[in-house]
Amino acid sequence: TNGENAVNLTWRPAETHEDYVDDRAADAAETWDVEIARRHGKLFRYEGTTDFTALWIDGDLSLELRGVFENVHAYRAIARTLDRVDEETWLAALPADTVTPDERAAVVDEMLSDVHVHPDVDVDALKESATINDRYQLGARVTAAVACEWIEQWLEGNSPEKVKAAGAMAGSREWAILREMRPQGAWTEVIWEYADAMAGDGQVPGGRPMTVVESYRDGLGCPS
Repeated sequence: TNGENAVNLTWRPAETHEDYVDDRAADAAETWDVEIARRHGKLFRYEGTTDFTALWIDGDLSLELRGVFENVHAYRAIARTLDRVDEETWLAALPADTVTPDERAAVVDEMLSDVHVHPDVDVDALKESATINDRYQLGARVTAAVACEWIEQWLEGNSPEKVKAAGAMAGSREWAILREMRPQGAWTEVIWEYADAMAGDGQVPGGRPMTVVESYRDGLGCPS
């Protein structure tokens, strides 16, 4: 985003390129040739919208740049600013809240520093990733891993184990990472809704009445 317009950049294997071009062309009202990042591609405007998307090949990648603009000239002006750079240049340009792979282990430790971590949580797996995330995304993944294990114990354990799991999740209201994330999105409230349900009758607020067992896998992304 540049504060006025936002674009999404997607990259896929080059062998998928023609299928995506054909798909975009089928829904397009207008089509143009375009040059992006020193490569030639196809630009489409979706029927009845000012939603533009362009696709092009770069090496073994098919790339797509999509956004809503006033007209095709505004889209082209933004597209002309796109270029391929080396990894160091890209990393240096990322927002301040970005967590890079070499920072990840320390950040995960910091996020878990005041969290009652279930013994079955694979903390090493949370630390070992080649992906780049912002703090919110990583915070959601870390807290979900903890919450999922405590919920599993609450569902499957005996009475003392259920009490311990509910108590651990009640403590999530004090987790610093969730408090940090709260103004940025709904994730914190979702975790706290499950914590409240575990301390109560197992009913989770939502569009329809649902229990923890019915919804926690989809709600928190817990593994099957």
